[in-house]
Amino acid sequence: MNTGTGATPGTPTTNPALAQAVLTGHPGHRNHDIEETLRAAGPLHPAVLPNGVRIFVVTTGYERTRALLADPRFSKDSQLLTSTIHAQVGPGELSGMFGESMLMSDQPRHTRLRTPVAAAFTPRRVAAMRSQIEQLAGDLLDAADTGEPLDLIQALAFPLPITVIGDLLGVPASDHHQLRGWTEQLMGDDETITVPASQAMTGYLQDLIDGKRRRGTDTDLLGALIAATDSDDRLTPDELIAMAMLLIVAGHETTTNLIGNLVYALLSDPHRWHEVTTQPALITAAVEETLRWDPPVRHATYRVSTESIDIDGHLLPAGEMALINLGAAGRDPHSTPRGHAFDLHRAGAHTTFGHGIHFCLGASLARMEAEISLAQLTARWPAARLASTTPPGRTDSAIMNGLTTLMITTDR
Repeated sequence: MNTGTGATPGTPTTNPALAQAVLTGHPGHRNHDIEETLRAAGPLHPAVLPNGVRIFVVTTGYERTRALLADPRFSKDSQLLTSTIHAQVGPGELSGMFGESMLMSDQPRHTRLRTPVAAAFTPRRVAAMRSQIEQLAGDLLDAADTGEPLDLIQALAFPLPITVIGDLLGVPASDHHQLRGWTEQLMGDDETITVPASQAMTGYLQDLIDGKRRRGTDTDLLGALIAATDSDDRLTPDELIAMAMLLIVAGHETTTNLIGNLVYALLSDPHRWHEVTTQPALITAAVEETLRWDPPVRHATYRVSTESIDIDGHLLPAGEMALINLGAAGRDPHSTPRGHAFDLHRAGAHTTFGHGIHFCLGASLARMEAEISLAQLTARWPAARLASTTPPGRTDSAIMNGLTTLMITTDR
């Protein structure tokens, strides 16, 4: 249904630079102010990605954001996204993140692609991994150099989730840092960087899949996907590569960001850190509040409007690419009073894991990894503090929202 009747076309904000600025990372929490300013100015903000692609940044309230994330008038079909980009900037190879994975699919293909991997991420399967993840987190912290200062991203926030998803997929531990490097490059918007990284990662995954297929005995998730592809033709070769890339990138990058943002939010106010160290029951609330207040994903991934869409009285024309901002929705004062403030003693509403058919498959795993990380950190280092008053750098990405480093002193 086209609800665009009576709506007015989206126009630039009074400060167009803000729409551009919200696409990239900022030190500290400047992005909070930008997102809230944009939401107050209106729901649609034209901007241009570094590669020249025109998009609309959508900043609206929680309820409207939730509805838009599940709106079938927004397509995530990889071929439509690719053709839309090419129509704007001309033909050229795109990052493998635009490949034919479940993230870049509409129904019915989405269900066909999601079904083979969904069983590995059920709450029961995830809960069964708890003791393994607790042991891994403990080992990483045992091995951490507690000389001052300590980079928590390199010591825990990165190696924990990449090891968990790597083990689940059957990726050798010796290759984890290489995958991390490719992932960081893939999350940017400059094709001169993302495309070579995508090609390198695709070649690596093809070799990994070929080796597993020859052996035919691997019992990990990637081995199961290969068996399903070979026996039931559930996934094409391109879909298999795209799925493996998605699981690796989404399986660790977002959780790395979550752990870093979580610890930074707590250590930025020593009272918060003290509360959690003395009241472990607040750990779950701390994770949820971070997901709302400083989400690990800045925008939901790219969508294309298949028809005109009325968003809060402003018309998004058909055929436009959009990024739906998640931070502005999480700090909507109508759904979370005083949403600009971090508060451990409430249940604020957020859309960080999405909504509808694209709700994050690994949400339970990400939450558990963050909770385990915080539990072990607060138990070991109750007197931990930030090593510097200078805000840490943030990732330069239109999608991801994380810290490049997080230097802390443990005061063990």
